Amino acid sequence: GRLEGVVEKLADAQRLTEERLGRLEGVVEKLADAQRLTEGRIEALVAAQRRTEGRIEKLAEAQTRTEESVGRLAVQMGRLSDTIGYSLEDLAREFLPSRLREMGVEVSRLERRYFVVNGEEVEMNLYGEGMREGRRVVVLGEVRSRIYGSDVRRFAALADRIGTLLSVEAYKLMFGFATHPSARDEGERLGVVILTAYSPLR
Repeated sequence: GRLEGVVEKLADAQRLTEERLGRLEGVVEKLADAQRLTEGRIEALVAAQRRTEGRIEKLAEAQTRTEESVGRLAVQMGRLSDTIGYSLEDLAREFLPSRLREMGVEVSRLERRYFVVNGEEVEMNLYGEGMREGRRVVVLGEVRSRIYGSDVRRFAALADRIGTLLSVEAYKLMFGFATHPSARDEGERLGVVILTAYSPLR
């Protein structure tokens, strides 16, 4: 009878061990599932990271392209402003000598000239030597696309200094596409003749 009791106890212990083992297998399986999920999440994170890096790379490329476009545009704008500036100066050189003759100033040609004023080199768009009512004069002119009162004041002060420097009467004029009413007022006040290719600015 004792042997049967021992066998039964062993059988019970075996059942308990199998149950524990079963539970353990369940735990192991759950751990394996969790591991798989974690690996899946890590893979997804890595993929997302790669996508983000790809996007950043694309953005950086787009940024570079934008900067290059802006650079090219700036160069084109520079060329365009040079073209407009120079063509306006050319127009002034062609148009002004005959216009000045009508106003009693004889000048054969107008050119660009540089002067040193107070130790600083300054450019005069239009410079010409001529005669007015039998007296020697120098024509000093500035070309600007739009002329405002402040431009006239600055130009008049510079032209007066150059006239003093050359010890000769300066005939001051400004030439542009359009002029603001304030420029007309300042021109009359400071003895600057203002001539425009088009209409006044309103």
